[in-house]
Amino acid sequence: MADYQYKNDGKLHTRYSELIRCTPGQIDRVLDERSGLVTRFEGDSMLDGTMRHEMWQEEAEKSLQVPKCFGLDWPVTHVEHEFATEILPGVIVHSRPDLVCGTVGIVPDYKTVVDGVNGWQKNLKSYGWRPVYDKQGKIIGDAVVPSSKQRQLKFYAYQVGLHGIRIKEGAFLCEIWNKDHTAILDYKIVRFPITMKDMREAIGWAKPRIALLTVALEDIKHAKV
Repeated sequence: MADYQYKNDGKLHTRYSELIRCTPGQIDRVLDERSGLVTRFEGDSMLDGTMRHEMWQEEAEKSLQVPKCFGLDWPVTHVEHEFATEILPGVIVHSRPDLVCGTVGIVPDYKTVVDGVNGWQKNLKSYGWRPVYDKQGKIIGDAVVPSSKQRQLKFYAYQVGLHGIRIKEGAFLCEIWNKDHTAILDYKIVRFPITMKDMREAIGWAKPRIALLTVALEDIKHAKV
């Protein structure tokens, strides 16, 4: 994971990945990470995904297109671009989407999916993908249903919108590997609409987590006095 550095400007700086864990059960861990007492865990699968991300990043930067392996013709306007936005007074959220396809209004996100005992179809369901079957049980299409994992791209859409880029869709670009990590099995694209209501709900989700982080940091500050 990148080593993010924030300005010492008296404002609260955070990221979506940190806000996810700003809950009563995990806030102490977040504070320990901020103070440098512990580091975030990164397993082998996370590191494998990072390697693939770096390859895709390099390709997208050169071509200004979504990497060819995904079979899309979306032009890319931003690659791993750092967006820093004061979404609430004194609170700056930093985000670095994998890609922003601003001219077509889509924010994609790379996912490496590992096949397992239950198959990659079950893994993709966590992102909102569902197979559509014919009467013989053969997959003939895809369907998308609501998923909590889509919230990240909805939040990005809200933040990117504050920079003048209208996002109307999110997309998970999924590369599916066998369980031994020795072969690529397939590619799947999980697309879903992002409405203004979705973006309002995303910022509504963030507000109590920001409040909890703010109070916890204030408690630490007062304890040191």
